[in-house]
Amino acid sequence: MSNVDPSPNPYADQSQLASFSRPNVAARNESMVKQLPILGVLQIIMGFLELLMASLLLFSAYFVPFAIALSEKNNANAQPMPKELLSIMVYYYVIVGGMTLFFGILRMVSGVLCFFMKGRRLTLVSLIGGLATIFTFYCSLFSVGLAVYGLILLLHPAVAKAFEMAKSGSTLSQIRDHFATARFREAEGLVD
Repeated sequence: MSNVDPSPNPYADQSQLASFSRPNVAARNESMVKQLPILGVLQIIMGFLELLMASLLLFSAYFVPFAIALSEKNNANAQPMPKELLSIMVYYYVIVGGMTLFFGILRMVSGVLCFFMKGRRLTLVSLIGGLATIFTFYCSLFSVGLAVYGLILLLHPAVAKAFEMAKSGSTLSQIRDHFATARFREAEGLVD
């Protein structure tokens, strides 16, 4: 077993191997910045789904007590539901529904701002705070996945620089050109 050579293929062109092993940092940076609209779309979709869930929860806070009272009225043999349990259900619906409504709106606003490379802090808050909507048990896995993807993307230094460039007044095309030019300069070996 000690006679096995762990080196790469000796017949391969060594210049190609060297180019594959060198990390293309500028291309990764450009790729990360290009993913901001994707994050924006995902935020808007998640916000819309959370708004649907919030409306269902808030409607349930109003409707469930009437449905239970009507059920108890129509069925004389049924044991009545304890008032404490009913109030806990209503409080849960109102609190979780209100929280889901707030973060749904926040996600949609931050999703739109992602298209313009603005509102990085707001997007971070909506991603982290939006994890609280897991208590609705609705799209909880999507919420966790979106938070992980969004945090990886927004905490990348190139994306932070893109947001800073937008904040300083650069247009979207100038920001995209900046990162595309950096990739071209690195590919041509012009980067020090």
